[in-house]
Amino acid sequence: MKITLRLIVSIIIAVAIVAGVSSYFSVQSEKERLGGSLEHRAWLVAESLKESVGMFLAQGPSKKLDKLMERISTSEQVFGVVVYDVTGNIVSVSKELAGKLPPKLDILFEKFENDSGKGLYERISDMQMYLFASPVFNDEGIRTGTIVIFNDASYIDEYLKDIWFRNFLRVLANA
Repeated sequence: MKITLRLIVSIIIAVAIVAGVSSYFSVQSEKERLGGSLEHRAWLVAESLKESVGMFLAQGPSKKLDKLMERISTSEQVFGVVVYDVTGNIVSVSKELAGKLPPKLDILFEKFENDSGKGLYERISDMQMYLFASPVFNDEGIRTGTIVIFNDASYIDEYLKDIWFRNFLRVLANA
């Protein structure tokens, strides 16, 4: 009887360990996939805006630039857009981000290789955000500012928690 009980407990523990390790790798893989997809979408939006923003940025703050920011930030993929000049001052900001931005973003002052952008995850107003910053150049190739795309990344954490929960239920059902 003792041997049977020990064997059953050992099998349950072994199944739980295998399921836990499998869940960990599954979650890590899904996290990389979702993060890569989010980064790619932000890059696409930034690339599509660069030329338009570059023309407006040369003219300074304008209603046309504000309209463009609002139009882009109304899509469900983008939470908000901010355009900064080379000194880090805000030129245009979408309504969703007005009053929620930190005073200075470190990503604005990083050195960009070529004209490619950089991204990072940051918590802003109790929301996990993915920020993608891309430099903006004028016609002569001089950097005139930076466009920052803000994407809501909180769905990634929620989805990963759901994977953990489903895998826990699967282990519980198997035990």
